[in-house]
Amino acid sequence: MKTHLKTIALILLVLPLIGATIKLFSMEYFKTYEMIFSIMRDVTENRASHLNAEQAIEQLDLNQHKHDAFTFRFINLSDVSMNQITQFSLKASPVLLSNEIARDKEVKEMESTILAHLNNVDQDSLGRSHSSIYLPIAKELTLLGSSGSDRKVLVVYSDLMENTDQLSFYNEQSTAMLQSNPKGIKSIFKSIQPLPDLKGVQVYFIYQPSSQNADVLYKRISTIYKDLLTEKGARVYIQPNFIKVK
Repeated sequence: MKTHLKTIALILLVLPLIGATIKLFSMEYFKTYEMIFSIMRDVTENRASHLNAEQAIEQLDLNQHKHDAFTFRFINLSDVSMNQITQFSLKASPVLLSNEIARDKEVKEMESTILAHLNNVDQDSLGRSHSSIYLPIAKELTLLGSSGSDRKVLVVYSDLMENTDQLSFYNEQSTAMLQSNPKGIKSIFKSIQPLPDLKGVQVYFIYQPSSQNADVLYKRISTIYKDLLTEKGARVYIQPNFIKVK
């Protein structure tokens, strides 16, 4: 009888440990994460920040997260609000179900595909008479905000110089508003396209001003963007070149 009771007690003691081990094992080796990474590049201005394709690939950290699902999106910012979207995707591959050699090859091929695309688009002709900047950015942020991905990143290569019928920073009145009434500019942006909840989204605005005047303008415009997006929960970084914050 005592032996029987000891056996039952041992089973009751071991079962929770087995359950915890299975749970931990499942979490570590079967759970995968998702990342969505979008790049938007301004083709309306000849002096827009140069997109360094090799640097962008390095910042993706695909090798470090090679078992995760990954989606890459690329959109030009032009004189119209509707632009072609290029998208490449890599499905998740849990550690215990993955062929490491095959997965390394898939990741390498994804990097090569993205690099080739970025190098190709960098050869596109630049310059437009108008610039639709805010609306395409807001649309992409809406997509990222609604995504169930664990990591969501948007990188915008642009001077952010809006030039549409609704708002033009080449107009003296609008330029004056940047200094005297930034809330008014924010209100115009919100009327064009309201922003959703952006919690969990990282946004990088990349630009290198070529003059003091351009620097002043960009600081004012990018600050308005940062305020707008931060209010919605996004983490916003303003940089001269793209280096991802961990």
